[in-house]
Amino acid sequence: MSALELVEKDPEDKSGVLAFFARLLRKRKFEESLTSGARLNEAGKVIQGFIDRQFLPIIQAYLDQINEVTELLEPLAFYAGFAEYFVTLKEQGFDVCSPTLLPVEERRMTVRNARNPLLVKDGKDGHRIVLNDISYTPAQNMFVITGPNNGGKTTYAMTVGLMQLMSQKGLFVPAESAEASFVDGIYTHFVTPDDITKGEGRYRNELIRVKEIFEAATPYSLVILDEPCGGTSYEEGHRQSLVVLDGLHKLGPATYLTTHMHLVAKEVDSGRYPAAKNLSPECIYDGRKIKYTYRMRAGASGKSYGEEIAREIGLMPEDISRIVSEKAEKQGYRDITRG
Repeated sequence: MSALELVEKDPEDKSGVLAFFARLLRKRKFEESLTSGARLNEAGKVIQGFIDRQFLPIIQAYLDQINEVTELLEPLAFYAGFAEYFVTLKEQGFDVCSPTLLPVEERRMTVRNARNPLLVKDGKDGHRIVLNDISYTPAQNMFVITGPNNGGKTTYAMTVGLMQLMSQKGLFVPAESAEASFVDGIYTHFVTPDDITKGEGRYRNELIRVKEIFEAATPYSLVILDEPCGGTSYEEGHRQSLVVLDGLHKLGPATYLTTHMHLVAKEVDSGRYPAAKNLSPECIYDGRKIKYTYRMRAGASGKSYGEEIAREIGLMPEDISRIVSEKAEKQGYRDITRG
């Protein structure tokens, strides 16, 4: 816009302001050539006058369009960032695909060899990123995921939500292939710290958030619950988890629930929820150490390997006794320790 009138002239014509600009641009210190001290010199005043006459009317005339363009800068930066991310994935040999979006009424998702979008590189400990499939239909769209800590339960549930979100936002997804119905909302529950300013403990906060999900979700929603009802006793948490699953089974949204309450998984196996299925990350225990494969398989875990993890870390009774005794001996307070 700045040179509309000038470029309409013969491009070989170097007279007037165009020639003046050309001379200035050849100078190394362009800014200094326009000022004398803190003020514009004659050359600066000429250019300022030219800008006032030529630029400002054009900007004023196209102000609405300019504002529309500037509003696009932020989303363009967002998509440009994702484009760079997808290039990085391809360079590392991962599949990236454009998902097929299905009508909301179909209520299904099928993703082959999905990876969590937040995991860009293999771990420093040598662990490779593991790909998993995602699949649900209207007839089977509830999944209870059990297994040990660090086994990949939460990562898998998050992957489902991120695949849905990225597909619905018009992005590519890190997967071999993907198709997903639109959803009218993604509702999640993840464990949060107690908020003493609200007078709410973990369990109360959990129940409030789960109630809000019930008030908002529909059969066309995606619900992800990460270890809900864990802020109370095992018995009460188990009972309330079944209450939540009863309600979700009746409502019918696609649901992924992670839990350490294996009695909940037993209820799924018993046929209490016809639309539900148990999943668990495959783990291998060799008697000394747990090997996490991070590969999701059908069926309940059966155990959370809590004792095995404690033994691996070194927090069994004999380990604690040794730590206390050695510290007491070293720091000189052995005579006041008990036992």
